[in-house]
Amino acid sequence: MKTHKYLDEIKEICKWKHLTVDEILLQLKKKYPKAWIATIYRAVDFLIKKWEMRKIENIDKTSYYETLIEPHIHFIDEQTWKIFDIPLEKISVDESLFDKISDIRIIWRLKNVL
Repeated sequence: MKTHKYLDEIKEICKWKHLTVDEILLQLKKKYPKAWIATIYRAVDFLIKKWEMRKIENIDKTSYYETLIEPHIHFIDEQTWKIFDIPLEKISVDESLFDKISDIRIIWRLKNVL
């Protein structure tokens, strides 16, 4: 597969973020107004295959993409679906499990406050 000119830009756009393909496209169109969504899907798939990006299936069934590929925990706010990264080193987990863990998700639900 030939590499695409958007790969570096997509990685930079997604750095420290969890974005959908539509959100990536909106950011990319600021610099490349003629960018197509199909091109973004192909580029993201290519980056995933190269282990430079990860796909996160959120509880709301939306796919998000990130460039942080090291094992880490996802805290997900169920009201906003915002995803927060927490490195495994920040929690108490048996370090021998680090190589076996691909993803940990924790969802918090806010109590209804009247």
